Amino acid sequence: MIRPSSVGMWLLSCLVVTNAAPVEAASFEKGFDLSVLGVSIGQVVVSFEDRISPGKTTVDVSLTSPSGSTFPPGVAPFEIPVLPGINVPVYITIKTAIGFRGPAKVGLHLEVLDYDPSLPLRLFVSNGTLGSRFKDITAYCGPGSMYTSGYRDAFSEFVIAWDSRPLASVINYKWPDIGNYLTVNRNLIAPERYQDLVEHLRQANAAYRHRDIEGSISQLEQFIDSVRAAIRLNEMPATFNDPLNPYPNVAGGLIMRAETEAFSVGLAK
Repeated sequence: MIRPSSVGMWLLSCLVVTNAAPVEAASFEKGFDLSVLGVSIGQVVVSFEDRISPGKTTVDVSLTSPSGSTFPPGVAPFEIPVLPGINVPVYITIKTAIGFRGPAKVGLHLEVLDYDPSLPLRLFVSNGTLGSRFKDITAYCGPGSMYTSGYRDAFSEFVIAWDSRPLASVINYKWPDIGNYLTVNRNLIAPERYQDLVEHLRQANAAYRHRDIEGSISQLEQFIDSVRAAIRLNEMPATFNDPLNPYPNVAGGLIMRAETEAFSVGLAK
């Protein structure tokens, strides 16, 4: 096993030793009716690649952010048509007691909207703390009415927002977001895995700057594959609602950030 580089990594290695036996991933998915003002406007689908313990999941809807979370300049909540002549923003708060490994996925299927690729509608999330900031986590937008999804390492508040920022600005914000998150958690990641991730991220960014969009996406996909390998090998914290893991779900956080960057870079084709 790779020698830990810090006390945090040493503690992580203790968890690895006690949980080293490989287990088969147990996927789980559940849909929730999305109702606003008594009208069903679609579904919220919450899925887990690897559910490690059962628990209750709740989905609540409101017309304002319960935490008072704010948007970046150039972004505003999109008002969804609910009834004739009535358009309102829809904030979705998801809470779960389910324990899971790796990323969870949140998908929205809005039956009251037709998908239009020309509209900059994106899936935003905040961590749900007072006055926190919403951030774009969109990993997919496509047909099926207005269908969008994104990955999460934990749960909180979600909203469909109109993002009028230049695409280049969005992409250039997401690069350091991945890098900073990686750096902050480096002592919880096996050193060789950390260096591998840093290199994939560097090459993805360099390819984008040289207008090699396919190359950039390929490197981001390899970054994600490397995180998934780290999950299998217990090389970083990768669970949520897990009493055996005192750390954040680092693997889920990295995949969430890389997936949404790959989505944005793909729009630059």
